[in-house]
Amino acid sequence: MSKDIGYGVATIIGIIALLIGLYGGYLAHPDAQTIEVEKIITKEVPVQVDKIVEKEVEVIKEIPLDIQATYLDKAIKDFTSEIEDLELTTCDEIEYDEDQIAVKKVYDAWNVEIDEDEYSVTFDVKLKYLDSDVEEKCYNTFNVNVFYEPDENPEVTILE
Repeated sequence: MSKDIGYGVATIIGIIALLIGLYGGYLAHPDAQTIEVEKIITKEVPVQVDKIVEKEVEVIKEIPLDIQATYLDKAIKDFTSEIEDLELTTCDEIEYDEDQIAVKKVYDAWNVEIDEDEYSVTFDVKLKYLDSDVEEKCYNTFNVNVFYEPDENPEVTILE
């Protein structure tokens, strides 16, 4: 048992000595601090360019512009909104409401003419007239031109 007491006393004396050493180190250097200094150095280096190389590059992929969506679809929409104003609501001497008239077909031969900020779209369209009281359908075909200019409403005309 005396050996156990001896080891315990020795351990306590060792811990006390360690604490005294730490405290003594603090008293010897109480104002010790770490200071970080950042310094940026800029140096200009002259560079001489001997020649500029111009090289032609090959276009690998062309992305097509959907001209129909850009011009024709908009022209058809503007045309259909003007059907009543253009007095196209009559077919075979029967008067139809605007909601009874639909675009049946837009023919493939359509054209876009672009002149700086202005452009016009010309196309042939077949309209279908259908009345719920009449079993027969009526059709009319028109040659349409829609003219666009900046900051103006589109001008829709029926060509002869």
